[in-house]
Amino acid sequence: RRGCELMARYVTLPALIDPHVHLRGMAWSHKGDFTTETAAAAAGGYWLVCDMPNTAPATLDRVALQTKLDAMSQQAVCDWGVYYGASASDNTGTFPQIIADVCGLKMFCNETTGNLLIEDPAVREAHFAAWHYDKPIVVHAEGETVSDILRLVAKYAQACNLFPTPELERKLDVLRGHCEREGTSYDDIQKTVMASLD
Repeated sequence: RRGCELMARYVTLPALIDPHVHLRGMAWSHKGDFTTETAAAAAGGYWLVCDMPNTAPATLDRVALQTKLDAMSQQAVCDWGVYYGASASDNTGTFPQIIADVCGLKMFCNETTGNLLIEDPAVREAHFAAWHYDKPIVVHAEGETVSDILRLVAKYAQACNLFPTPELERKLDVLRGHCEREGTSYDDIQKTVMASLD
């Protein structure tokens, strides 16, 4: 009976997904590797982790992607995905060769490492225009850069996920304005908000 009472107080949740991790391994194996990091994720209740491209070596071309895929295939102990990095040197021509092996495209528009920072709005748009796939473009954008990204969402995207900050309503108004200027339907863009559980 005591066990039944205790069980009634617990909520069973499905395994969790972390869509934004920076796994160590390969060049950073002195900090951790894909086995230890995915084991930690599994121990914490995560069945799937999606690795960002700004870990060494940066996942910006087919060779670097294959290196990471091979290492993760041999070492990971939970399910995983890998993002491909949008490059300032324009790697859009490689998209057809990598799309089957990635969970999405990651674009860094503010501070980051290596050749992943894309400050030029024309280069950002080239990546959005070339991404004809049913996988997300995940963007790191801050400050005024957010408006430029929302312009690209209005022009190219079908969905948009934002953080629930005090600026959320203003960002949605900016998106609405971009949709009007681009001649696209604000209502047709699926809008979601990412929440964190503390």
